[in-house]
Amino acid sequence: MSSETRYRLIQATKEILVESGIGSVTLRGVGAHSGLSRGAVYRHFKDKEDLIGSIATELMLRNLIALKEIIATNNVSKETLKLLLNTFFMLNIDPSFTHQLLLTTSWDREKFQDFHRYGKEKYAVLVDFIDKLKNKLNNGDIHKNPLNSSHLTTMAFSFTLGLVNLHVGDHKEESKGLDNIYNLISEFVDTMFRE
Repeated sequence: MSSETRYRLIQATKEILVESGIGSVTLRGVGAHSGLSRGAVYRHFKDKEDLIGSIATELMLRNLIALKEIIATNNVSKETLKLLLNTFFMLNIDPSFTHQLLLTTSWDREKFQDFHRYGKEKYAVLVDFIDKLKNKLNNGDIHKNPLNSSHLTTMAFSFTLGLVNLHVGDHKEESKGLDNIYNLISEFVDTMFRE
């Protein structure tokens, strides 16, 4: 019953986040929305931050697993990197509150260690993939792309997160190409790895 109750509380919180945003989440409201008492909420979560942080950690883990699955089932190629970045984009805009929880909320490193561990692992997974791609495309010629894989990964994440911010801000102008995220990501990857 305990894990079922926790699940119901998290689902109720997600529904409130979609409907009204973080500011409207209260433990009393979560209890009412889930059909449980406020006491049930406090048995599973210390406070609002703990509850919402649990959801943020779950979302970060979801991102990590998705990227690992793509890498495990695809060849090392520019097309796979495009798929990885497009997936990263999609995972940060859906559900709608993901952007706020993962990208604009600061989570305490001590209190939310798993959140930060998953984030670092996600970064390391992409660094490793980009390193393999860079070596494959360069055929050992370090002068073809002198940037190290960590810098390339930071550039790729930054570019994709910029697209997330534009999308969330409802900047989808066709004249700027913002209506076709996959094309923008594709052109970016092609620019990163010009042959």
